[in-house]
Amino acid sequence: MTHNTPYIIISDNFPPCKGGGIAEWALGIALNLGKNGYNVTVLSRWKEPATAIKQHINQPFRVHNMKGRDWNRYRYWYALYYLWQTLRKSPHAIIIASTWELGAPMTILKKLFPECRYIVVGHGLEVTKIEKTGKIKPFNTTINGALTTIAVSRFTCRFRPSSNTNSVELRTLIPEKIEH
Repeated sequence: MTHNTPYIIISDNFPPCKGGGIAEWALGIALNLGKNGYNVTVLSRWKEPATAIKQHINQPFRVHNMKGRDWNRYRYWYALYYLWQTLRKSPHAIIIASTWELGAPMTILKKLFPECRYIVVGHGLEVTKIEKTGKIKPFNTTINGALTTIAVSRFTCRFRPSSNTNSVELRTLIPEKIEH
């Protein structure tokens, strides 16, 4: 059975890069959605994109390389650009952002592409460090606009920033160890 709605997974890390839990989690989601007939594309970055594309050639999803330098500084702008490019072709897509920071541009893109929806994934340190970095407001804005949120651990699912009593809830738990 094939599903018409395209799913776009945006992730800084995706195998073959050595990204740890986020990379493996994104791979598990891509494989499971693809095996169940969903149209899946992964947007990620690598130093050697040809290697990554070759590695996933027989998989039930497509991989597109996001180019750019200094991702730590310009992550928001790169994510905005590549998501905008993707939504121009598939304005009704469902975006799965593997981190809340990659989902942040969706608060603007939703206004340009009202048919699209997005899901945000929360990971332990990535979520808990928002108090120290002063990013609670953009975090809450991004999470509140999401179709749903997914925590990859029970710890992250229970996390509530102490400095914001109006913080949002990570609503769904999908463990980091996804069978693939």
